[in-house]
Amino acid sequence: MKSYLLMIFASIVSMISAVSIYDIQYTTDSGTGTYPSTYASQIVSTSGICTGISFNNNSGYFLSMPEGGAWKGIFIYDSSNAPLVGDLVELTGQVWEYNGWTEIRTVTAFQVVSHNNTIPEPVSISTASINQEDYESVLCKTVNASCTQSLDQYNQWMINDATGEAMVAGGFFNQNAISDLIQIGNLYTNLTGIISYSYNTFRLNPRNNSDVVVSQNSQTVVIPSQEALLNTEITIPLNVNNLDLSSNYNSFQFDFQYDPQILSFNNFSQINTLSSNGTAMISNQSNGLFHLQFISNGMISGTGSLINLNFQTMNAGNAFLNATNFNLNDTPFYVIQGNVLVINPDQTEYPDTITVIQRPLLNIPAICIPGENINIECVAPTSTQNWAVSIVRKNANIPMQINSANYQNNPPRWVINVNIPNVPLFEMYDLKVMASGGIEDISKHAIHIIPSRKTSYYFAHVTDVHMPTHIFWPETGYDTDSTETVDFREVIKDLNIIRPEFVLLTGDLVNQGENEELDNLHWYSKAQRLLTEFEVPVYLVTGNHDIGGWDEQPPPDGTARRNWWKFFGWSWLNNPDPNYPYHTQDYSFNYGSIHFTGLEAYDNYDNWWSNIYGSQSFTNQQTQWLQDDLFNYPADTKVLFYHYDFSDQINLNSLGVSLALWGHIHQDQGSLNQAPYSLATESTCDGARAYRIIQVLNNMVIPFPTLSAGSAGNKISLSFFPSNIALSDSVTASLTNAQSLDFDNALVKFNMPPGDFSYTCQNGIIEQIERSPDKNVCYVRVNILHYESKTISLWKSGVPNSDYTESPSPLIFSLPYPNPFNNSVKINIDNLKNNYIIAEVYNIKGEKVCDIKQSGLKSGQTQIVWNGKNNQNMFCSNGFYFIKTKIGKVSHTSKVLLMK
Repeated sequence: MKSYLLMIFASIVSMISAVSIYDIQYTTDSGTGTYPSTYASQIVSTSGICTGISFNNNSGYFLSMPEGGAWKGIFIYDSSNAPLVGDLVELTGQVWEYNGWTEIRTVTAFQVVSHNNTIPEPVSISTASINQEDYESVLCKTVNASCTQSLDQYNQWMINDATGEAMVAGGFFNQNAISDLIQIGNLYTNLTGIISYSYNTFRLNPRNNSDVVVSQNSQTVVIPSQEALLNTEITIPLNVNNLDLSSNYNSFQFDFQYDPQILSFNNFSQINTLSSNGTAMISNQSNGLFHLQFISNGMISGTGSLINLNFQTMNAGNAFLNATNFNLNDTPFYVIQGNVLVINPDQTEYPDTITVIQRPLLNIPAICIPGENINIECVAPTSTQNWAVSIVRKNANIPMQINSANYQNNPPRWVINVNIPNVPLFEMYDLKVMASGGIEDISKHAIHIIPSRKTSYYFAHVTDVHMPTHIFWPETGYDTDSTETVDFREVIKDLNIIRPEFVLLTGDLVNQGENEELDNLHWYSKAQRLLTEFEVPVYLVTGNHDIGGWDEQPPPDGTARRNWWKFFGWSWLNNPDPNYPYHTQDYSFNYGSIHFTGLEAYDNYDNWWSNIYGSQSFTNQQTQWLQDDLFNYPADTKVLFYHYDFSDQINLNSLGVSLALWGHIHQDQGSLNQAPYSLATESTCDGARAYRIIQVLNNMVIPFPTLSAGSAGNKISLSFFPSNIALSDSVTASLTNAQSLDFDNALVKFNMPPGDFSYTCQNGIIEQIERSPDKNVCYVRVNILHYESKTISLWKSGVPNSDYTESPSPLIFSLPYPNPFNNSVKINIDNLKNNYIIAEVYNIKGEKVCDIKQSGLKSGQTQIVWNGKNNQNMFCSNGFYFIKTKIGKVSHTSKVLLMK
């Protein structure tokens, strides 16, 4: 028997080969797409130094032989073990070919032999070599490569060092976090990363920001993001970087686009710019567009403002500014970065502090259905009488029936029970209360009235906004910078179109909660006003930056927390008695049968009221309140949201919680595959512009990977033709969803001329119409799939829809198919009305490579077909191309990938 067991053991050992990474990877046997390993499907033991971790949402890590080099790296598909970069690892697993990518999976033995080993030097290769099998899973670097395509919807971009184009991807981190470094034309003195393979393409994956080193010689033109007040003059510079004198530039021209509803163009200025010595002139000026041409008396070179454009701000809102068709001399210049100009109302609106109404509030709203009863909580003297409550939207003031009004002592407040009335529009409403003694108060966006609660829907998680800037007092720019406000507005724009049922915002709304009255900064005032730009309810909880306090700042201890109470908190929290039970702002609400609980979290930096707040994340009073709250609402599904558990006080399993959402760490963390889910979402600030969507299906929560609004704010884009300014009886909207998720509740608002008209809609469903003397706003629900562009048309019933000067035809462009392609790609066009079609193909440099000939066009449907050849009937090289189709005044651009 013993002899028999030894034979079995020897047999098993012979099946497990101890081989090097090089042996696993190297082969000359060409297979389909890439070279398969000769060890494919075999169980092997190998070892290597870890060069990269947390790849593709923690699905695995990379190992390398100590010396590095071709064929000496491999990907380990393993989420059970977590080595650190520099660890020497020994493991046993199965060699696998995953769509051509050699990896090791099903790890059965794992051991970290030693830590802090020297990481292999990155192999210096050309961009063309990135596309070679030799360097699959190897740590590599390119030198002096240029960006040839900026970030696309897949979080990828392209580089070239003149040897061939290669793709850069975000396998280790969201590339939107470094979007300012990813601009067409940027030169990278060093671009390091590990090469992966998927979808028939090799990709270089930087591991962190320091892997991307931009040369100071990169040539770019940037329109900076700015903020301005209403009814003021604003100067917009076109900032240029490193124009080379040897290029002999002596002229430039461009088309400039802006929003005429928000800005009025005044003039330009050449003083103290690179164009101070020469002549500039404006031509082809129209509503929201002009052409500027400049001829120099010498050469144009250097870094600075190329020219300054002067505007007058007319209305509050966001205006996207962009320069197109930019030419230096007669050479197209493609490194143009547009940006958003934010126009704020006059600061005389500040501050709007909480006075009477304590709940519902802008930051703790109520979602209601007509006929329901809700409680309004107010602070007023016990002798107050004659309460009157109403909801307000624009010029409408709708009274609410009061069922009861009672004064309660713990905490001290009036509780007024009211009935939700029928409303002409399901929307966000301000809450207004009046009473004896001259009491009058309005809580903005406090009540959202909906027709019914859904059992299947989605909501959003947003965190770590750090408005208006991540620059700390008293560093340079802390009082003028507003880049985080711009980032937040891009997220708001996306969510207003996506239209989740509500948003959970888990703190660090402002960067320093003490900066309200300090230097007249009004940070809380600005943040409060910005929240009103959401068109869906927002539930807000505190973060450590909101209420923590800084000893280094001039305001006294406790200022940050007191500022929070002024704008978002409850008056009864300001009680120094440690035995008083209410010192933190904790609340809960129900949507259907799901219970949501929000907790105040903090890190008591200035040690204010330490006998109450101590040094933990949550006080003992809070944890007791939490247990009582969850016990009193025995819902099947419970969701917690808070900024961060600084002291590890929350146990989701013991609390019976299905999902916890939090932030603070400015990156994603947590598993999407195992409940209860404890998930951190990446920050909104610092260019990440992140948000997470959580799907609810029959009371079951399904969290999705974090999304980003994109560095250019184009991941969810919406445009109109003609302009959506209530002047045309027929308007077409182009909606693009470049995100990876479908949205079945997206909203497009069409502004139409006023009147008692009915409307016809194509590719959308008219939900309701808000009529006023100024305009009719038609709410159109759209179901838009991931990576889809959709054309939605709305016109007044009975009005012909064929006059292009007023109302373009509701043309429908299909997605290119197949894409990627290697033979031909097709785009179908529906609802053609015998119009002349111009179809052109451009490469990523903006050069036209092909005119697509069309013939025999008929009404109904036609098809654009490109065979991958240029105008010389030669096959184009592999890469991305843009097919631009013009039909009358309608244009449509599709992005395709040619892979021969």
